[in-house]
Amino acid sequence: MNYSKLAFSHSGPYLASCSMLPDYNLTLWNWNEQVPLCSYSQMGVEVTILNFNPTNWHQLCTANRKMLTLWNIERSNNEYIMKPSFINIPSVDGSFTEAEHVSSYHLDSRLTYYGPKMPVSAMAGLLGEEAEKFQPKEVMKKKVHPSSCCWSATSDVIVGCEEGHLLLLTSETQNVIFLFNPVDEVTSRDSPQRNLIQDGSLQSLALHSNGIYAAGNDGFLRCFHIKGSQIEIEECWVTDESINYIEFSPDYKTLALSTSTGTVYSYMPDQTEHIDKILDDQCGNFISAMPLFPGNSYCVSVREMGEVQVWSVQDGSRISTLPLTEKVTCLASCPISKCAVVGTASGYLCFIDLTAIEQP
Repeated sequence: MNYSKLAFSHSGPYLASCSMLPDYNLTLWNWNEQVPLCSYSQMGVEVTILNFNPTNWHQLCTANRKMLTLWNIERSNNEYIMKPSFINIPSVDGSFTEAEHVSSYHLDSRLTYYGPKMPVSAMAGLLGEEAEKFQPKEVMKKKVHPSSCCWSATSDVIVGCEEGHLLLLTSETQNVIFLFNPVDEVTSRDSPQRNLIQDGSLQSLALHSNGIYAAGNDGFLRCFHIKGSQIEIEECWVTDESINYIEFSPDYKTLALSTSTGTVYSYMPDQTEHIDKILDDQCGNFISAMPLFPGNSYCVSVREMGEVQVWSVQDGSRISTLPLTEKVTCLASCPISKCAVVGTASGYLCFIDLTAIEQP
């Protein structure tokens, strides 16, 4: 059995796990006694986000690109149960698409001129849950895709999306509010900084008294300062690597950032000029390695997550690294000049100038 996500509660001996094949279950454990307390089937849905409410272990949030769910954990003596609330994810343009309401129809002897009234889902031959969630093609809109989330001090959920939207989900009413919409023409005119938010900029979120810190594939660490309906975006730091995850220390004085290449940095919000690299462990499997021509002193390699590296053949030391922040599939080295070409999974060919091997 594979597990896609694990999360510890901030209080109590509780652990939540999301499994993949074969059962796709969300399970609550007592990790101290190593026993499962309750479980809920995800019906073949893989979970990519799993978070406990830091102030209340009775609340969980799970999500993936197509769903967002709030969970309430209820307990009676030694009995536990998880109750889900499925959230309607908004469209990219900020609107909400409601599923067709299927109600029971009263049959009588009098028919309308056009015959009996039938829901579109019934015409499509759908039953049960499929009928309740059915949306006709003409009303379907592209929806945002959740990529990260964190809990606020008021037990609400802040959700970052792949498209750059920032949402607020109120846990009491399950209403979704747009904190930041990059495609909103009115707010874009008010703040030119909003154009800096790109797809993948909100891969990880962390809440702080200064605001909401966000980081993503573009390598930027940003802070959203929210005052009422006004939002100011501050660019705090940037690296040439994709940032996968950020998390504050328990005292909220230090922010840890991990990148796709295995590097871990520490950032102190009160000392913005103080950035430490605390771990540099190049990770990822090698895709290919080839000699660097002309000569036989160096070779060039590439890892699956896009790290192009130059090595010394004599002593095996690493000379330099160039992160491409793209998943790569192949590598070729030019036989007549110091350059290489890398093919990416997204369809690009990247030509690397290796004339200066220490700074490709």
